[in-house]
Amino acid sequence: MLIRHSIVYVAARLLAGALSLLTTALLTWALSPAEYGVYGLALVVMSFASNIGFDWLALAFSRFGQATQNRSKAVTAIVCIFAALVAVTGVIALMVAGVSAPSHIVGPVLIGMILAWTLAWFELAGRFAIMCFRPLTYLSMNVVRAVGILALAVGAAALTRDPLLTAAATAFGMILGALLARFPGEKI
Repeated sequence: MLIRHSIVYVAARLLAGALSLLTTALLTWALSPAEYGVYGLALVVMSFASNIGFDWLALAFSRFGQATQNRSKAVTAIVCIFAALVAVTGVIALMVAGVSAPSHIVGPVLIGMILAWTLAWFELAGRFAIMCFRPLTYLSMNVVRAVGILALAVGAAALTRDPLLTAAATAFGMILGALLARFPGEKI
């Protein structure tokens, strides 16, 4: 079982990575260098905020979700902490965008925060699928996310040439993948 599950988890990451590479290539074709730079800035904000603000939560979820007798309480606690982190990081992003950021940076910062929240939720949902020993759910989550981002972000870029709409479409792709986990209402 370990080898089979590991193969599926690796395949999930490889397929998602290959589709992400294709998405990047198509976005560099669909957006001008300046537009792609704005999109890239939103992705940098996403990565920074997600890594600093939320990565520890997925690790805590893995640890305490497995260790506790009442897993539904652990799930509830993690979701409440996630909501509190969204509120705190949202206030911080609004303060940064409203006080110290130049006007052309405000949009990418705010969209980047939305991306950070969707990425963090996707990662939590992925941990949930792993904890429930659902490698095929994890695979489908990653493939749907990657295909969703490919279709929505490249479509938005090609139709609008707006990097912020392209970034918002990227967030929707992540949400599509996370929805497959049936998280958090399901028991472990």
